[in-house]
Amino acid sequence: MPRRAKGPRLYFRERWGREGVWVILDRGREHSTGCGESEREQAEGELAQYLARTRLKQASRSDPSQILIADVLNLYVETRAKDLARGDTVAGLTLLLLQHAKGARCDAINADWCRRYVDLRVEGKIAPDTLPGRKPKRPKRSSVRRDLEHLRACLSHAVKEGVLAYAPAITYPAAPQPRQRFLTRAEAARLLWTCWRYKQHGPKNQILRPLRHLCRFILIGLYSGTRSSAILSASFTAGADRSYIDLSQGTYFRLAEGRAVTNKRQPPIGLPDRLLAHLRRWQPKTNSGWVITFHGEPVASVKKGFSRACKLAGLEGVTPHVLRHSFMTWVLTSGMDLHTAAKVAGMSAKVADRVYGHLDVSRRDGLNAAFGPRNRGHIMGAGRTSAARQI
Repeated sequence: MPRRAKGPRLYFRERWGREGVWVILDRGREHSTGCGESEREQAEGELAQYLARTRLKQASRSDPSQILIADVLNLYVETRAKDLARGDTVAGLTLLLLQHAKGARCDAINADWCRRYVDLRVEGKIAPDTLPGRKPKRPKRSSVRRDLEHLRACLSHAVKEGVLAYAPAITYPAAPQPRQRFLTRAEAARLLWTCWRYKQHGPKNQILRPLRHLCRFILIGLYSGTRSSAILSASFTAGADRSYIDLSQGTYFRLAEGRAVTNKRQPPIGLPDRLLAHLRRWQPKTNSGWVITFHGEPVASVKKGFSRACKLAGLEGVTPHVLRHSFMTWVLTSGMDLHTAAKVAGMSAKVADRVYGHLDVSRRDGLNAAFGPRNRGHIMGAGRTSAARQI
């Protein structure tokens, strides 16, 4: 009777004249991990990935009841996440889902499974501090949608790779309502004036202006509808990780050089004359090329300074993203077409219609024309002309 196979396992292979290496022994074959003697933990990670790939090959490629959720998540991280701009976020979301998946298979994913995951995340029973760079806190139900959207992406990728015949349906928590907060022109002027005038007394009675750099940030956001990350990477000189502003052509290349294209669209735009006038005035005063600097260095985030400025200006519910809302509100109420405004801001037509469709002036003009004096006699159900006049 033949001996039972031991299964894949780690073995340290010593080599003559060269450093030893950890290998994976599987049915008489060796698969090198590329890890030295002191890299046992990395070798164990390679073994775990090898086991996951082996299970996927051995399992049925048509039945979700044979595929582990953990294997689907790992497959996405190994083959897809490396091509994404925010691979660290993908890894963090995968760790959160793995805590709930454990040894479950894909056929366990249903409405009840999704609701349980949302409840556990909100209650803090699934570690809230797994995401990199985030303070540990309990998320809102609407925020957990991102986790389940990541799971849906993993399942869809497994279907494309031929591992799953179909992706189980995902049940999401209710989506948050679009924010309607925007700055009026008077509020924007008050915020700019606060950032420009605010001062502090430093050492030796030196006068400091800690919020003045925000004036450039606010003006670019209001006049172009650009996202915060692209504004902070704006530069008058082209280079790696810089969004280039070409003053000769008046074009703003918002996608920083070397960064991958994501669903957060950042297409190039032609800048309005008012903003170009400011930029041409700022350009001679910048030595490093960066448009927004603090003490000569580029700024990574304006959240704290912006929050402080809004508090001093007496504005509530205002974040840097409100500048983008303000841009869309201003241009649409001024008569710009919704499709054109969406292209300038870098958002899909679907999102623009859902969030800002009620501001489209052309729709209101169409309603006014439909119920205008010329069409009173043609309104359905009006009957005679005298009845139409009563409406």
